[in-house]
Amino acid sequence: MDTYVDLQRAILNNIPDQAWLKDAGSRYILVNDAFMAACGRSEAEILGSTPDKVWSAEWGQVYLGTDRAVVTSGICHCYEECCPGRDGSLRWFETIKMPIRGQGGAVVGTVGISRDITDRKRSEQELLESRAQLRELSAYLQSVREAERTRISRELHDELGQSLTALRLGLNFIEAQQGSDAGDACRKHLQKLKQIADSTVDAVQRIAADLRPPLLDELD
Repeated sequence: MDTYVDLQRAILNNIPDQAWLKDAGSRYILVNDAFMAACGRSEAEILGSTPDKVWSAEWGQVYLGTDRAVVTSGICHCYEECCPGRDGSLRWFETIKMPIRGQGGAVVGTVGISRDITDRKRSEQELLESRAQLRELSAYLQSVREAERTRISRELHDELGQSLTALRLGLNFIEAQQGSDAGDACRKHLQKLKQIADSTVDAVQRIAADLRPPLLDELD
């Protein structure tokens, strides 16, 4: 019997995570070194005790509840939990509890393994925060781009558009001053300049609208 227990202990101690065996009443039968290090108790203090005597009263009741769930259902339970470590800091654990069945098939105990996944959780949280920061940066850059496009659109429409309109009016005035005395070549040249001015005004309005479509302002 002692040889069998020693073999079980040797197997558990080769598991880097906390590992334990309990009977159907949640009394510890066997624990490994990692488990003893986590709770800060010796093997003699742990064996034969229930979780509420090994851990804090609050967490002891939690562990008793999960033990009962495994014994009653006869199925494996896998879950994550966050609880204080020995230094008082919160740590995350991934715990698996499985039923142990006797020769008749009845559940006679449980076996459990608990892995510290605090570093993984911190990495996941940092990744989420990093993604959130990237989204905020992307939104900020988009707002900057929209503001710049709005400014350019306004300048094209207001300043350049007004200048081109003034140019068109000036050409109309020159054409009116020439009257019928103007030669065909001069009239054709003025007409060409007016067409260029008109097409340029249309192009400026189109570019300004492309930079800042009116629909954006309607939709805020």
